[in-house]
Formats: sequence, C-alpha cells, structure tokens
Amino acid sequence: AMNRAFGTPKITRYFLAGVSFGAHGFGALTRASMQRLWTIYNGCLACIGLAAGAEVIAGELRNNARRTTVTIAAIVAFTWGLTFASFAAVFAARVEFLQGLSQAHVYAVSSLTATLALARSPASALAVMTECEASGSFCSHILSATVVKDVLVVAMFAMNATSSTFIANIATTSTSFTTVA
Repeated sequence: AMNRAFGTPKITRYFLAGVSFGAHGFGALTRASMQRLWTIYNGCLACIGLAAGAEVIAGELRNNARRTTVTIAAIVAFTWGLTFASFAAVFAARVEFLQGLSQAHVYAVSSLTATLALARSPASALAVMTECEASGSFCSHILSATVVKDVLVVAMFAMNATSSTFIANIATTSTSFTTVA
C-alpha cells in the first residue's frame, strides 16, 4: 500500500522493513540472528551479482564504451574527489578516532571513506528497472555503468586495504626507530 500511495518501488518497502526489524529498529533480528543468516546473505549477494552481470549485454557495453567510461569517470571523480577532500580537510579534525594520527593515516581513512561513497547497488537499480519494466539503451547504459563501477569499487577497496596496511607498517617502523633512538 505504501509504494502505491507514494509511488515508490517495492524495494523501498524491503529496505524499510530491514531497518524496522533489524537490530537497531524493533530488534526482531538481533546481531546473533543476523550472524546465523550470514550464509543466506552471501548467497543472496552471489545471486544479485549474477543477475546484474547477466543483464549487462557485452555488445552494448562495447558499443557504448565511451559513454559508459565518461559516466563512470564523472561519478568517480566527483564523488571520490569531493568525499576525500571534504573528509580530509573538514571532518578529520572532528572525527574522534582520527585525532593524533599522522596525515598519511588521515588520507588513508579519507580514501577508504571516499571509495565506500562510490558503492552503488546493482540490486536496487535492477529491482527498480524490473518492477517498472524499464528497458532501452539508457537502462542498459545505467546498469552497465553501475555493474562496471562496482567492479572498480572492489578493486579500489583492495588497493585501499593494501595501501593502508603499507602506511600502518611504515608508521610502526618509524615509531620503532624513534623509540630505539
């Protein structure tokens, strides 16, 4: 009834139900029960990835490679760049756990935060397109850009994890040398 009254897709109800019944809502799903659902959760993620990937038509992606690349580059540049810059310049001074960390650590956390800001859900896009029976070149373009960008986000997350570990090791090593000297 809510999605008809407000004109929202069904997935909106699913999100609201998850928030309402989750550990921070009515508490019907406790943290312990959420951990028991972890296998189902991973299975659902696999199905979402397969469904979204199956919707991407390789030929259309090749034919629209420039448009898709420009879309992804614009999203990455503006979202990542603005999130990184604002977090490093403004929020880092106000976030308690960053107090006392080196500038390199702040940049590492800012980079990870900016990378997470890029994440979009192919499942949401696919659910809305399916419910609205949307099709055509624009829908293919948006879904392709969403799926390809999510692959890029996973790669960027891995690079962030690697560079953060590297920065942490350097900080530990320099602290050890300072302590010895």
